[in-house]
Amino acid sequence: ITDLTKLMTMQPTNSEFYLKRAEIWANEGTGLRPQDFRRCPYASIRRSVSWIADSSLNLPDLRSYRCDQLALKDADTAVKMDANNGKNLQSRADLRMRLHDVKGAIEDYNGAIRLGPQDSELLADRAAAWSYSGNNARAVEDLTQALELTPGYPEYLLSRAHARQALGYWEESLADFDTALGDKQWRHRVLQEKGDAQYFMGKRLAAVETWKSIPNDSWDMTKAAYACMKLGDKKNALQCCNLALKPTGDFPVNNGWSTDTQNNLAAIWLKAQLLRDQGQLKEALSLAARALKEVKNADLDSAPGIISLIQSAEIDSFYRSLKKQLTENKSADNNGQ
Repeated sequence: ITDLTKLMTMQPTNSEFYLKRAEIWANEGTGLRPQDFRRCPYASIRRSVSWIADSSLNLPDLRSYRCDQLALKDADTAVKMDANNGKNLQSRADLRMRLHDVKGAIEDYNGAIRLGPQDSELLADRAAAWSYSGNNARAVEDLTQALELTPGYPEYLLSRAHARQALGYWEESLADFDTALGDKQWRHRVLQEKGDAQYFMGKRLAAVETWKSIPNDSWDMTKAAYACMKLGDKKNALQCCNLALKPTGDFPVNNGWSTDTQNNLAAIWLKAQLLRDQGQLKEALSLAARALKEVKNADLDSAPGIISLIQSAEIDSFYRSLKKQLTENKSADNNGQ
């Protein structure tokens, strides 16, 4: 930044220096991309079964915002020096999105698209802005045009799927998910989001099958377990819990457990309740004790979805009630003898 500032004093009319400094400031900023502002229509169920991270944006620290503001100031200067440079307009649009100036961002994207109408990335970025503003019909139009320029690109298909869901076009959105499955690198994420959409549509059995088809993913297996429980299929719910707790290459074994604390906690908590319902009180008590240990290790304030709802007091109450029941059962056995 110091070197670029010196160069600016030597060549004050060179917009590239301002744009470069804006990029450096932006790297120290919030780090959000236009696509990060895409709104998921089923965010309201994230605290029931679909435990993907909440779509609302976390509040970045003030320093990050300040860096984005400095970046925007330099981008403003770059645009004033060369308003016919699409890159300048795109950079300012992205920064305006970060600072929640959606109207200004759309204006800049419009200008950049006029200069580069064949740029699918610009169309997708403007679609994210339309979606964030609630105009999903325009978002679908832009994403359809982007896909005509870049056929089959998974990120555009996922964005269009969510925009279509917001408009109530559920079957069309599932078609976008299925098309995106053709890309192996995106397959994992597509299956996750497809399963979430199916669950929200009421296709719970289909959602379970989709989540179960994701290899080595304890989180999605836990979602499948909860969905099975909602369907009253406790046998399959227990099987899914066991698979969720199975160590994988990503989360190595530690004393017989996967080391993924957050996923463990949700699966352990559910499995303990299922075992209690089956009358396996000792096994349920052991799992409840493990859950208490996990909940103390978990950062519940920053954890997404169901984890943030699992309170230590609730698990402790469950543990104490099991212990009391086992003691009463033992006492009754002794009296009988």
